[in-house]
Amino acid sequence: MQTIAVFEELQRARAARKRALEEFEALKQRADGVGAVKYSAAKSCNTGATHSSVESMAILLDMAHERFADAVNKECGLMKEVMQLIDLAPMSIGRVVLSRRYLLGQSITELAEELDISISYAHRARNKAMKELAAILEKQTAA
Repeated sequence: MQTIAVFEELQRARAARKRALEEFEALKQRADGVGAVKYSAAKSCNTGATHSSVESMAILLDMAHERFADAVNKECGLMKEVMQLIDLAPMSIGRVVLSRRYLLGQSITELAEELDISISYAHRARNKAMKELAAILEKQTAA
């Protein structure tokens, strides 16, 4: 995968993991309500219909949990790739920007503020570091 593509894919994977977690937590809240209220109603009325809604919710929860786990695994794999790429970059402010942006998930604004640099300088440092990484990788593949 091209250098920039790996970094962008990590950003997409991080967003997918966050969405999967939100979906799981929302379903879990619904399941708590279904389990507490409807399951007790089913016990007292002896009807199977409500019990099946509890089972359906459990299946939905399992599926959401699997999606979350898959998203976490994908993000971790991409983070390993990104770490290896960042390790190839020369020691510079660009390398620090890449680490904070992609490994810590900070926005350019957040990392610029913490590093006491301008946002435009943070963007330039990121872009320069990406170009340096691309050149390093190109050299390695040519050799």
